[in-house]
Order: sequence, then structure tokens, then C-alpha cells
Amino acid sequence: MRKLCLFLCLMLFVVFQSQVRCQSEGIPVFQGNIELNRDGRTFSYAFAQGDKVLLKVVTGKRKELRNIRITTLSGDVVWSKENTPGFEEEISLSREGVYTLSVEKKGLFNQTIGLDIIRKPGAVADYNPAWTKHNRYKAEVVSFKVDTAVGYESAVQNEIDLKVFNKYLFQNISLYNFKDQVKGNLALDGNHVQGFPMGVDPNKVPKGAKFKCYTYSLNSVLGGQKHWAIAELAGQIGGTAASIFLTPAAGFAVHGAMALVGPAPNKAPVMYYMSNRHSDIKTIGEMKSNTGKAKGAVNTYTNAVSSVIGLVNKDAGKAVKKATELDTKTEADLDYTQKGNITNLFVNSAIPPTEKYFIMTNSYLMHAKNIHLSATAMYYVPSFFTVKAKEEVFNLKKEQIEKTETKFSKTTEYVSIKY
Repeated sequence: MRKLCLFLCLMLFVVFQSQVRCQSEGIPVFQGNIELNRDGRTFSYAFAQGDKVLLKVVTGKRKELRNIRITTLSGDVVWSKENTPGFEEEISLSREGVYTLSVEKKGLFNQTIGLDIIRKPGAVADYNPAWTKHNRYKAEVVSFKVDTAVGYESAVQNEIDLKVFNKYLFQNISLYNFKDQVKGNLALDGNHVQGFPMGVDPNKVPKGAKFKCYTYSLNSVLGGQKHWAIAELAGQIGGTAASIFLTPAAGFAVHGAMALVGPAPNKAPVMYYMSNRHSDIKTIGEMKSNTGKAKGAVNTYTNAVSSVIGLVNKDAGKAVKKATELDTKTEADLDYTQKGNITNLFVNSAIPPTEKYFIMTNSYLMHAKNIHLSATAMYYVPSFFTVKAKEEVFNLKKEQIEKTETKFSKTTEYVSIKY
């Protein structure tokens, strides 16, 4: 019995000494190494009133922490330290609550530190550092007033001006109006090439007008059939030969007749191109000129002028050589999207053309006269007239009524989890 009493006394003494030692040395809440990322780290624990917290921080060589602080969960700062290396410091807490330790590093790279959080108990030795939060909701009935419509006030009359649509006004803007009489030209390279821009000058567009369409018109009046024979003769003779063979008076007569000749069988009098390049105007002229020279050099003359072949044979040989040496242009050198042989053309389009130039050429000699090419852009604007009108306005008649609704307010409390 005596031994049992001695044993119990010894155990009580050991427990008492252990509690005294824990209170003096402190109770570890967290011990270990932590890695700080870009946002740092936070730790939240519950502490009793009168507790002291011993913080031990160990950083790497020549490393500093940007900021370390202790705050309440409501955001009040209890203790802080900035731009600090490793340290050991004891902080006193005046009241029970949940506290957060925030650690913020410097630099862009992650950093590992050693951290000890030691609790030195105050009046309450046994205290759980774990915590939780409780949400509480309080209902409250609130009264308020709102406007409601109960009818209409008496009508209010006003005199107003109204714009009423009248009609559209149209205006044609001339792009070009070209007239030409294509006369017979005995020179085999005398093809006529003319370029016309298809853009609209913005200074000519009426203010506020909208584009409606483009109109293109191309026509040629054909000559009489009775002149075909002399035209065929002049074409077969060729420019140089005809000048030698015919007398000046006869040559003048041929030129005069060319103004009246009709088209050759199955050949249209005019060729046109639509292109985006201004240089194509010159290219078409060179292409037609070179082709004419080459044809003239190898032309076979009829019996009607056989007596003069010997006189021009040398010149013809030179022309063949000269033609082969030319950098002859072809349609492959052009950048066009449309072409054609036409006698009459009329186009009305609401879509503006993508091409910038209309190129016209008399593709076959002595086949047409009185060519007329015109193009216009049509714009329109609406017109209005103003009328006086009486307007009646009925304003709403309103009254206030009282309403109630229930509102809830929320409060959050962070508390320690008791043993």
C-alpha cells in the first residue's frame, strides 16, 4: 500500500513537471520547411487570451523576406516585419481569436525557408489551435413605397413639324463622252487605241448622295456595202504600195472612201478591253502596231498592182527583218478581265466595276465609222417636305403604395474548436 502511494505521487510529480516545462518552453503548433511561391504562404491558427507566439524563421544565405505579419481574420494587423532575414521573436496576443501568419518573399523564383510557430500558453494551458467559422443570418422586415400607374392625366397638345418623304432626286455624273470617226488609214500600223478612266471624281458627287448604278454605252454606225470593193483593194495594196501606185488625187479619193466603208464579213468594227493597269493602253497600241507591220511585210499583192511589186520588194524585205527584231507584244502582256468585238454595247450595273480603265481600239482597219462611247454614274438623294401636325400626349397618373419585404443580413464568426 505504501509503495502504491509512493508510485502515484511520483507520477503526479512527473505530469506536473511536464506541464511546467511545456508552459515554459512552449507547445509547437507548426515546425518544418515551407516553399514560398509567387504569392507567398499563409497559416491560420486559434490562440487563447494571454498566449504568446514564438516565431522562428530561417532563410537561405543572403536571402530576405519582403514581409511577414500576423493579422486577425478581419484584417487588423497585430504584428509585422519587413525586409527581414531569419529571426526569432516572441509576440503577445491580447485576446482569444483566430490569427493568420502571412509570409511574402522577394524575387521571382520560389524560396524555401524554415518556420517554427511555438505557442506559449497564458491562462489556458489546454487550447486547441484548430478553428472553424459560423455563419449567422438575421431576418428583418423592411417597408418601402413604390409608384404605380392608376390611369392617365388629361391630354397635352403640342404642335410639331414632321418630315415626310417626297421623292428621290437623281443625278448623272458624266465619266466620259467620246466621239470619233474612224477613217480608213492606209498605214498598216494605224490602229486607233484610246484609254478612258472609269473612276468617279468624289468632288462631283452631291453631298449625302448614294450610288445607284453605272451606265456604259458604246456604238458605231456602219458604212455602206457599195464601198467594200475599194476598201478591199486598198487593204490588199498596202500603205506604201498604194502611195506609189495611185496618183495623189486617187489616194485622196481612197482616204475619203474609208470614212464610209462597212465591216468585213464576220468581223466586228471595234474591240474593247477592261484593265486595271494604265500601261495596258500603251501595250495594246504596241501590240496592234507590231502585228500590222508584220502582216504588211508578208502581204501578197494582187495582179492589179503586180507591176509595182518590184519597186517595193526591197522595202518589204527590210520590213520583214525589222518586224522580227521587234519586241512584239501579245495578249499575255495584258492584265485585263474582259474583252470583246462589238458593234453596240449598253450596260447598266449597280455594282461598281473593279477595272479602272476602258480601252478601245479599232481592231480591224477600215471597218467602222462614227464611234460613240459614253459612261455615267447615277447617284440619288431623298427629298422631304415639312408639315405641321398636332400631337396629343397622355402622361401616366401615378400613386404611391406601400410594400414590405424581408431582408437577411449575414454575419460570420471565426472561433476555436474546443476540446
